[in-house]
Amino acid sequence: MAANSLSIRVGRWYLRWDQGVIFQVTGRNPASGAVKFRAFDGSEGEIPATQWDSLPLGIADPPEDWTGPLETVDQIDLECAEPPRR
Repeated sequence: MAANSLSIRVGRWYLRWDQGVIFQVTGRNPASGAVKFRAFDGSEGEIPATQWDSLPLGIADPPEDWTGPLETVDQIDLECAEPPRR
């Protein structure tokens, strides 16, 4: 029985209930299909695609300061992350 039925969406934040870790999916490994992620603390890793459905996951809101662990925050134009308003 699967622990979750969440689809893998690049850019979405997830909470791993068993570890209390919030992470964002950053991509997929084209060779293995593994899910690439970055945790809020800045650590990066991969989750094998075969394990995704068995993880106790929930969808999480982005952290209030999601730029916290990024070293290049001064180079990011945060206003460009949203479409222009008319």
